[in-house]
Order: sequence, then C-alpha cells, then structure tokens
Amino acid sequence: MAERASAALVLTVTLALVILFLFTNPFGWGRSALSYAFQAGPDSAKITNLYKDPQTQETTNGEAPLTGLQRLAEVWRECKNRVLLTGNSQTLSIVLAPAENPVPELERTYPDLVLDHYKSAGASICGYRLSAPNISYMEALWYLLYMSSHADLKPVRFILQLNYETFRKTAVRDGMLAMLDDPLFQSAIRNETASGKPYSATFEQALKRYEELSRKRGTTTQVEQPDQVSQTGVTESAGFGNRLETGMRDVIQNVPGFQQRQQLKGALLDDLYLMRVYFLRITPTTRRAIGGASLFSNMSSLERIAELCRRQRVDFVLFNAPQNPATPLYLNDDSRTSYERMIRDFARKNEVILIDLEESIPGKYWGVWIDGPDPIHLGREGHRQMARLMIDSNIFVPNSQ
Repeated sequence: MAERASAALVLTVTLALVILFLFTNPFGWGRSALSYAFQAGPDSAKITNLYKDPQTQETTNGEAPLTGLQRLAEVWRECKNRVLLTGNSQTLSIVLAPAENPVPELERTYPDLVLDHYKSAGASICGYRLSAPNISYMEALWYLLYMSSHADLKPVRFILQLNYETFRKTAVRDGMLAMLDDPLFQSAIRNETASGKPYSATFEQALKRYEELSRKRGTTTQVEQPDQVSQTGVTESAGFGNRLETGMRDVIQNVPGFQQRQQLKGALLDDLYLMRVYFLRITPTTRRAIGGASLFSNMSSLERIAELCRRQRVDFVLFNAPQNPATPLYLNDDSRTSYERMIRDFARKNEVILIDLEESIPGKYWGVWIDGPDPIHLGREGHRQMARLMIDSNIFVPNSQ
C-alpha cells in the first residue's frame, strides 16, 4: 500500500510539472530575464511561424528524422527526379533584417521558395530538405547512406551546403540513432566503422550510444508478464509502480501541447546560447579557425559522400553558402584563403560541381540577433534572393532533366 501511495504521489507531481512546463514555457522566461539583465534587445527577429510540409522537408531539425523519411518513401515512390538538399540552420531559419517586420503569413525559406517555383512551373521535381542546425558532414554522410540503401529514398541529385563553420562540427546527434533500428542501414554503418577512415570513430561512438540505449530499452524476457513491464526506456521491471508509470506516460502523450516539446527544447538551447554570449563573451560574430581532428573527419566524410554518389550514380552538387559580409567568420585572411583552396581542390579532384555563393547576398538582407549582425542567417528578402540564385543556377534540376 505504501508503495502504491508513493508511486502515485511521484507521478502526480511529475504530471503537474509537465503541464506547468508545457503551458508556461519557463525557458522563455529565462531568455527574457537574460535579455533584461544584460540590457539586450529582443530576439523577436527570429521567425517562428515557418511553413511546414513533411512532404518536402524534415520538420524536426534532426531530432527525429526517421518518421519523416519513412513518410517520404511513400511520396517519392512514384517520383523519378528526386532532389535532396542538406545543410545547416541557414536552410531552415529566418532571422529578420533591420528593415523587415513580422507578418502573419507563414514564412518560407529558400528551399521552400525554389520548390514552389518548380511546382508552379509544372516541373516533375520532387525535392526534400534534410537539414539540421549545426549539422556535420558525418551526419550528411549518415543520411545519404540511409537513403541510398532504400530504393524508394535514393535521390538522383544530392545538393550539399558547404559552410566554413560546419567543418568544426562533429558527432551524430541522438535523434538520428533510431535509424539504426533498420538492419540494412545498421549493417552499412558497421561497415563504415570498420573502414578505418577518420570519420569511423564518430560512427563507432554513435553505434555504442545506440547499443546503450537499446540495452536500456531492454526486453521482456526477464519478467513474467509483458504487460507488467515499465516502458520507461530506462529500466525494465515488474510491479505496480512501473505499471502506473507506463500508464501515466500514455496519458502524458495525449496532454495538449506535449507533442510540441521540441519547441521547449529549442527554447532551452536558446537560453544556453544566450548564456554563452553574455557570460563567456562568445558572440555570433566571434572569429574562429578550423583544423585538427574535426576537419579531417569532415573532409573524409565529404570524400566518402563523393565516392558513394559516383558508385550510386547520384548527381553530387556543392554550393558554398553565403556569409554575412559584415561578420566574416574566418580567423584571418589566411584562414579564408586556405578554406577556399580546400573546397576548390576537393571539387576538382572529385569532379563535382561547386557553386560559390559566399558573397552573393548583400549585408542589408541579413538577420540581426542579440543586438548584432547574424553571420549565417538570412532575412526574408535574403531568402528570396537565395531562391532566385538557386533557380538561375539550375542547381535543383537533375542531369536527367
């Protein structure tokens, strides 16, 4: 009896706290408090009413891409001209420029605008934006390996964004680990891990995290009745408390707004980012260098992507992403020269099309955030100009067209 009362109390408090978080957004309070304390301007320029279409874009920002890819397979099954675009948050975010104001209509980023153009023109192009904030080229390879191993998902053209900052990113995010439930894909990743390439260590770490999560999910072989097992994802055991917890989890899943918890996570990440800016003085415009293990891992991932595209007969196209001319991220002129030489040499060596758009968008069309120019995020008009550049370059048009 005491166990039941204790379990019920804990779960009641947990449910109350979940509801409190969902309907009050304490992370939003934290952001406002930080901005007030440091006398910073509002970050309302960061657009939240973005257009969402699961048939043309991965809508979870890399947190749970598997569901979207499974849905995409149904859409792409009857389409021949499949075009995949992968990049960082520049492809999926809008931060308003100084002369721009919020509007009630849904906002479209440049991939949306490009696909709208081809749809209205009656072109038989099926495009999909598979992007995520702070994506690494190891993650881009991870995605391409998954899609190329499934006939209904294999693209005919793979467009990959090059960005100076991306070469500093490493790891495969936890939200992508669920893709390893697919035995065919898991086998492909294990083969990549055994290849000994610089990116292999990252894939090996991802496999270990996946295996650890799988062990935590456990099995029902150690208990008498499967329906008495807690589906907590942490431990498997029998008893009233665990049955009650599993039931409560089912209830929470249906609480209004719970499925929007990714927005809460985004708000928390914004708070952490603001604390980095205010307390550590690492601003969006801080200059930085690339090199070391992260550079080697990302470059080896690009080499593998090029090899995979050649073998699978997938058009591989690179574009060097635009940067805000007011806030170059290069540590110095030598860093810029080295980066430009690196990507040109890569494209020439692998016979890959490289479109350089780094200086294509004037400074007045870039976003402003935390009282300063945003180095990578475009404003509304910046996205429109980027869409026109993409259309004029035919970057979304496969060779087969």
